[in-house]
Amino acid sequence: MGADGLDAFSAAGETPTRDDSIDAERSLIACVLADDGARHAALARTAELVTPDDFADPRRGTMWGAILAVRKRGEPVDAGTVAEELSSHHASAALKHMGDVAALVVSPAACEHHARRVGEHALARACGAVVAEAAASLRGKGSPLERVSDARAVLAKMPTTLRGQRDDSIAAGMCELMEAIEATAEAARAGTQVSACWGVDTLDGGFDDDGGWSEGVVGGFFDCELTLIGGLPASGKTTICTQAAESTATTTPKRTGRGVLYFTLEMSRVGLCRRLVAQRAGVSLQRIKRGVVSASEMTAMGLHAQELARLPIQFIEDCRTVEAIEARVLAEKARGDVGLVVVDYLQLVKVARRTDDGTRDDQDRVNEFKGIANRARVPVLAITSMTKTGQREAAKGKVDMTAGMGSGAEYAADVMGFLIRTDPEDVSGCPEVRFEFVKTRDGVPTFAMLRFDMARGRFSRAEGSKRGAY
Repeated sequence: MGADGLDAFSAAGETPTRDDSIDAERSLIACVLADDGARHAALARTAELVTPDDFADPRRGTMWGAILAVRKRGEPVDAGTVAEELSSHHASAALKHMGDVAALVVSPAACEHHARRVGEHALARACGAVVAEAAASLRGKGSPLERVSDARAVLAKMPTTLRGQRDDSIAAGMCELMEAIEATAEAARAGTQVSACWGVDTLDGGFDDDGGWSEGVVGGFFDCELTLIGGLPASGKTTICTQAAESTATTTPKRTGRGVLYFTLEMSRVGLCRRLVAQRAGVSLQRIKRGVVSASEMTAMGLHAQELARLPIQFIEDCRTVEAIEARVLAEKARGDVGLVVVDYLQLVKVARRTDDGTRDDQDRVNEFKGIANRARVPVLAITSMTKTGQREAAKGKVDMTAGMGSGAEYAADVMGFLIRTDPEDVSGCPEVRFEFVKTRDGVPTFAMLRFDMARGRFSRAEGSKRGAY
């Protein structure tokens, strides 16, 4: 029922409802009940488009439920069989109303038309209810930004299509697949890539100078996939994500830049921008923080900052729930290209459910973000924080990214990677890091050896790097 009062009813019957809505509901049922040979075909076309809940008047909703029940049993649908069904369920109010509806003179050929009108009115009422709830959120408690975030989360529930409008057939899926393959093939023929990327050729692969293709350890990021990155503190998790964001958004002769939504729940936007400038300009993060930079470095940072400012990256700080993040992703996807969604980091995203050990929470988060990747058709890259147990095990050389997350994480995520310092005692400032992938798209665990430039905050191929299953 909608919040605008259009679906309210008095004890005597129906109170003011839009005339068009009343007419559509009455006409739909009358079409189905009409003694005409076309009624069976008409009902077959409309049975999946409308449910009893779509009717503003519960009496007519009950009648539609009875019609569907009779049809399901394989019996002829007419005034007599529907009346018997209503009587067996003691639906006296609907039974009394049926005589008025059945008396209407209609054409069964218009059945589908009336069904769509019923669906449109139901959609309008549902949207009105969501808007009313969002308005209530804006008037609620908390800071203005928190209220806006709550309202966005509510609006994410807004229905946008009529029931039955989406084509879920395998034929539609195959058409969508071939369109995607053709778009990728066109990019390949042009010598460019369109997928989001890590920014490290060891991981990405790509086209060489001669136009040939080199295979990366895991390739880039792909639509509808969730990639999880774990690791000990200071292992470079945020660094690899900012590097991926920059690389994805940057257009080069061999790569088409894509839009990036970076949801940062721990570090500020300024802090992330500082990392990007350090990566580009080759200036130590610590020196930038302390302002200990030379005039030439300041000039270089200014130039790189101007270049970075033109990249289609958004650092978003005010979305802290799964619902708010999904609402923002869908809104930005509707406005333009979204090539990568980054969540930094998973455990800081609020979820409705809570347990004593947090295991269920974390598993719910993984499942929710896999759902966002599927629904928005975007790749999602998320940092996951290890539990203390997982950290102790990792220190012993045992890799278990799912420690404390529940086994469901392994099934929901498409790719799971883990950053491991090969020598924890290395103080060179550029330690070697083993990027262990405990799960990949093809199911074969693999790894890549990288070099972590801690001063600049950037990963690169390690000398003598190789890939393979472990």
